[in-house]
Amino acid sequence: MRGDRMKQVPVERFAELRGYGITNDAYHMTAPRPEGTQAAAAMRRALATGGVAPDEIDYVNAHASSTPLGDVAEARALALALGERARTVPVSGPKALYGHPLGASSAIEASIVALGMQRGWMPGTPTPETPDPAGVDPPLHPVPKTTAPPSP
Repeated sequence: MRGDRMKQVPVERFAELRGYGITNDAYHMTAPRPEGTQAAAAMRRALATGGVAPDEIDYVNAHASSTPLGDVAEARALALALGERARTVPVSGPKALYGHPLGASSAIEASIVALGMQRGWMPGTPTPETPDPAGVDPPLHPVPKTTAPPSP
């Protein structure tokens, strides 16, 4: 549905997509580029198309598929894309709570984050409680797994 038509539909909106970024590092069929440069480029493009600076980011919902290669590469990408803001911005990845439904992940995670923003909470990170110290600088700030939605 077109944006101008969408404004006429009487629904409660939880979030707005302000920008996006796409890259393909063609590094490997399933493994990401270890240094995270292409993922960082996609994040920077998303920030640029949305007109958002790294210091305006209040939360990051990570892809976080709980693979040693993927999680470290993603942490490096976040550090590259957000700079010092990566040290303090809350990061979580709830995928460990529901598995990895491949193409449906984006819709599920967008729904979780939008609902969480509307209700004033962030999903916790089931695993790990402390990030892998694989040379990621600045280190990330994971949301504790004890974070729960407020009572209605």
